[in-house]
This record gives sequence, C-alpha cells and structure tokens, in this order.
Amino acid sequence: MQSTPTQDFEEQPVTYHAEDTTICYNVLLAGESQAFVGVGSIGKSNFARHLIREDVKATYIRNAPPHQNLFVLLDPHQLIHLEVNALEMCGSNWTGYELMLHRLNQSLIELDDYLEAKNLELENRRALDQTQPIKQAREQLAPLITSTENKWAHMYQPLNPLSLQSSVRRVEEAIQMVMDSDSKLRLIFVFDELEEFFRVLPATFFQSLRGIRDNYKRRLLFITLSRSSPFEMLEQVTDKEQNNALEGFVELLTDFTHYFRPLDQASLVYLMQKFEKRYGYRYEPYQHELLFSITGLHTGLIRRSYLPALEVLSKNPAISVDAFASAVVPYEKVRKECASIDNSLSEREQVALREIAHGRRSTDTITTNLLVRKHLLASNLTTIRIPLLAAYIRLVKS
Repeated sequence: MQSTPTQDFEEQPVTYHAEDTTICYNVLLAGESQAFVGVGSIGKSNFARHLIREDVKATYIRNAPPHQNLFVLLDPHQLIHLEVNALEMCGSNWTGYELMLHRLNQSLIELDDYLEAKNLELENRRALDQTQPIKQAREQLAPLITSTENKWAHMYQPLNPLSLQSSVRRVEEAIQMVMDSDSKLRLIFVFDELEEFFRVLPATFFQSLRGIRDNYKRRLLFITLSRSSPFEMLEQVTDKEQNNALEGFVELLTDFTHYFRPLDQASLVYLMQKFEKRYGYRYEPYQHELLFSITGLHTGLIRRSYLPALEVLSKNPAISVDAFASAVVPYEKVRKECASIDNSLSEREQVALREIAHGRRSTDTITTNLLVRKHLLASNLTTIRIPLLAAYIRLVKS
C-alpha cells in the first residue's frame, strides 16, 4: 500500500505518555534525580522534548512560576568532536562542559521568549494584573542570559591549557548564578541517550557533576534516558578506576529508575489520529485492536506497521494475531524497526528472547525478569509481549 504522507507539525497533547510523565514530575518535585529506560525506537527522545515543554510543565507543576523549574536538554549529537591538537589543549572533559553551558544559555533564552509571548498574550486579553510577575521574571532572567553567554564565550578564548581544562569552574559559576537568582529554583539537566555520553566523555566528567550536585541537593537534578539502566552500564565498565569515578553519578539514579510503559489509551488515540491524517487511510475499530496486539503498543512499531498492516488486512480481514504478525514482519520498515529493538538489548537479553520465541524456556531468570520490566516479556516469562518481535526473531534467528 503506497501513500504520500502529509507534513504534520502538530504538538502532542500534554496528556501524551501521561503515566510516565506523572512519575517523572512526582520524582522531580521530591527533589530526586531519575533514569528512564526504554528499548530502541520506543520514543525516548520524543518523550524528553515533550517533558520540558512549558505547557506540560504547567500541567504537572501547579502554582509555580515557569522559571522556577528550568530544564536543560542535552543531546550527545551536539557534542563538539575535537581534533587531536585541540583535545590536548582543552582536555577530554571540555566538550561536555561546553555543551552544558551552551544549552543552559539557550534554555534561558527560550524561557525568556516564552515569557515574552505569554506577556503579550495577557496584554492582548487586557489581563494586565497578571503581567507583573512575568515582567519581574524576565528582569531576573536578563542578567543570567548575559552572564551564561559570556562564560560560554570565555571557553573559546585562546587561553592556556590550564584555563581551558578547568572549564568545570565556568559551569560551576554559571549554575551558582542561576541558583542564587531564586532560592526556590530547580535546575534539571536532561541527558538524552546517556549511553552515548558515557561512550564519548570520560568518567571524571560525571564525577564532577556529582560533586556540583552535592552543593545543591534537591535543587540540581539529572534526568537520563537510555536503552539500558545506568546500573547496567556501570557493570559493563571493567576498569576499576573508571567504575569508581562513575559510581557516584549512577548512584543518584539507581533508586529512581523507571522503565517506559506501553502507550496508554489517550496516547494511542492521538497517535492513530495523527497517522490517519498523515497517510490518508483510516483504520476500523477491529483493525485498531489487531494492530495494537501485534505491536505491543510500541510507538515505533505502530508507526512502521501502519500501512503494511492495512495492506495485509485488506487481503485477509479475519487473520489471527500470530498469522498477522508473521505476514507484517517481512515488510522492510517493520523488519528494521524490530532489528532496532533487538539491537538495543544486551547479548543475554537477545539469547533469552530467542529461546522463548522458539518455544523454549529461558533459564536465565535475572535476564527474563529484566525483560519483564522492559515490557518485552509477560509475567509468565514464556510469552513475548510483542508478537511482531517474536515473529522477527523466528524469521532471522534460528
């Protein structure tokens, strides 16, 4: 089935991924850092962007001004990759601190833009009594924007190696200025794709963040998103010195590690309406149920299976769930999506799923319990929750 998709820039409703969002904000309001773990293509980066939206923030944090909870989203793909000579001059931590300072400055600017638009909206509605707090917040933000921009620019001045390699002090100073601006302010750094940060940056970078955080307990927080839990990633670090350096940062996240849940009903309704608009094809109610059954409510699989599933159902509307999954999985985009999920798992997880997909019971209880937490395995430990994934494994793995 072919379709010419239309462009769709509509933002998700604030209720999207409501359960996960609620958990996140409850932990945040308790002043704790946290980790979110999800398999490949489940929508982690999308969730991170959703989480930090001002309208979402206002929904989950009531009776608090927007500037008192400042999110700074960090994307590892925005890290500067230094050539050898520059790396020797700046040190291996520099690129991490540069990104933190740059994104902190940009987040302050984005917040100021939002407040400016909000103030204009209130003025147009003649709600002038509500504009004063916004004007005060913008006055408070102005020197912070200037100062963080100056500190970020300072990192590019042709200074000596000692100055460049002590860039952590610029980050500390910037954070202190932001914190001193309001005693009730929380500053939340969101690390998307934590495993990539772990791969690129040295352990001492994260060790320094733990040290900075300890100066602002319950006000300086970290949220991480990754395919494996931070504790699992720490276990893979065999160098004792590196492991010890990372341990303090990971410790902040261990007590509040949450595994992404399958999409809730409201999110599914939004997603299906979005795809119907994009592709110009509409599902019947029974077709909805079949699609949800074979995808296990996995966001990426619903997206990639939307058109192939309709094509299969047009030929055989009375097909069973297992036969449906087997008929849809050979489509290239669906197969690639299943591969993305499979590749996001550890070797032990892949082995356990292969055993179960082929009708054998896995004896690796530690791994199967972890797969249950990741919502890939049913609690009976013998049923893969995503029939498409099971069909994929049977197709490509003997």
